[in-house]
Amino acid sequence: DALPILVATARVAGITDGPKRAFWGRHRGELGVTKREFDDYFRDRESVVGIHLEGVRSLESPISLAEMRDRGIANPPQQWIYLDPRKWDELL
Repeated sequence: DALPILVATARVAGITDGPKRAFWGRHRGELGVTKREFDDYFRDRESVVGIHLEGVRSLESPISLAEMRDRGIANPPQQWIYLDPRKWDELL
């Protein structure tokens, strides 16, 4: 069986960056991680970048890598990609 690769979709609502301490203070309630996890992840960084998502939607049936390639998405996402809305309509 093919492993599912696409399990959810979202729109990028914005991108925020800044000093690590200020970023935590401003966004800690939205991050879904503890202060320790945040600090561990950004251990050697002074500044960080966050991608704000909206319209996050889990798919009822995940889409496999093979199915994405069969439908013309030659370079499937590693984490996320911008997808032309016409390709999205064809995929679903």
